[in-house]
Amino acid sequence: MATLGDIDKINKNITSAPAKAIQTLHKLIFEDIPKDRKNRKRLKEFAGFTFELDSKDFKLKKEFINNSFTEAELGTICSILCINDGTKEVMIDDVCNYLSNLGNLLIKIEQDEE
Repeated sequence: MATLGDIDKINKNITSAPAKAIQTLHKLIFEDIPKDRKNRKRLKEFAGFTFELDSKDFKLKKEFINNSFTEAELGTICSILCINDGTKEVMIDDVCNYLSNLGNLLIKIEQDEE
C-alpha cells in the first residue's frame, strides 16, 4: 500500500516544510498535534483515509477541516501535497479525495509533471 512518503515530491515537501506547516497537515490528517518530534515520520507513513467517499466519516472529516482550518492553512497543505489550490470548498474536496486515494494523487502529480 502506498504512503505519502512513497511519493517522491511529497516526501521532499514533508522533509523541507516548516514545522508549523507540518503541524497543520498532521492536525488535518490525525486531528491532533502531538508534542513529540515524529510528525514528519507519521505523515510519511500515512497510507490514506480508510473511509469511503460517500460515508458519514468522510462528511465528518470535511466538516472538521472546514471548521478547523483557514483558507491560507489549506493552501499550505495543498502545496505540501502538490494539489492545486482554489476556493476553500474546492481545497477541502481535493484534499479529502486525494488523501482517500493516494494512487489518484500520484497519478495527478505525474500528469502535472508532463
